[in-house]
Amino acid sequence: LEAMEAAVIENGESEKEEEQIVSEINKIAEQAEELAQLLGRKVSISEVSKEMGIAIEQIQETIKIAGAKIDSI
Repeated sequence: LEAMEAAVIENGESEKEEEQIVSEINKIAEQAEELAQLLGRKVSISEVSKEMGIAIEQIQETIKIAGAKIDSI
């Protein structure tokens, strides 16, 4: 019973982490798109990082984990 409870809890935590990653990648993509429209060109991760106030490494890691490609970057 304890093992089942632990598995359920772990699964719930994994789903939360996935939701956080999806949310973060969506925020990055939205910011990149807005900035690209404003500047009229693709933007760099560095530019998005400065605009969002988060580290370049955090953006790179989020994109890597999500396996996502952001068209505006």
